[in-house]
Amino acid sequence: MAAVEKYVLSLMTNVVEEQKNEYKNIDYKTHLQEVIQKTSRIPVSYCITGERGPDHGKEFIVEVHHNGNILGTGIGKSKKEAEQSAAGAAIKHMNSKEAAD
Repeated sequence: MAAVEKYVLSLMTNVVEEQKNEYKNIDYKTHLQEVIQKTSRIPVSYCITGERGPDHGKEFIVEVHHNGNILGTGIGKSKKEAEQSAAGAAIKHMNSKEAAD
């Protein structure tokens, strides 16, 4: 019985690790654009609203906009990372808004 339990746990560990890696590789910007394009021809835009920290450890603050509205804000160690973070925040906000409706 212990051998079966050990085998099942090893399988589950592999599945969990695969899910973690898949989650890290999500392209939130593309996903957000695809969601928006289903209902609008107006593209989203990203705006750097601030920078903080020393040059060797700078963080960027970015907002994602659509049709004059701020959909999300993100922070990252690069502009690209901050844009991904903002898009992820927008998607989370949209999902929570849908769940509330």
